[in-house]
Amino acid sequence: MISFILKSEPFSWKAHEGLRLAAASGISNNTNVIFTSDGIYAITKWRPENLNIASFEKMLEQMSMLNITFYAESSCIESRGLKAFDFIIEPKIITDKEFRELINKSKAVLVW
Repeated sequence: MISFILKSEPFSWKAHEGLRLAAASGISNNTNVIFTSDGIYAITKWRPENLNIASFEKMLEQMSMLNITFYAESSCIESRGLKAFDFIIEPKIITDKEFRELINKSKAVLVW
């Protein structure tokens, strides 16, 4: 299992590259994508087209057909006042403890 931690804001190159590599990994590996910190905004309806940035919506939809599980850290959701209807996908909501357990079970962890 490979875990990608996406903590960078969605309008950075890191978010785009992290998701692109997670998609490639999900073709032949069990892959986790964990959204935390400002990375949580990558799965919200944040209207990237207003900044002339491509939306992640289509990419995330395609990634959901691969061996990829999406997670979102509950403390990041709560601290930003986000609700389930704010998301463009339905991630599994995990606690800090579950986040650490996922990382410990992973053979590789990549932080973006």
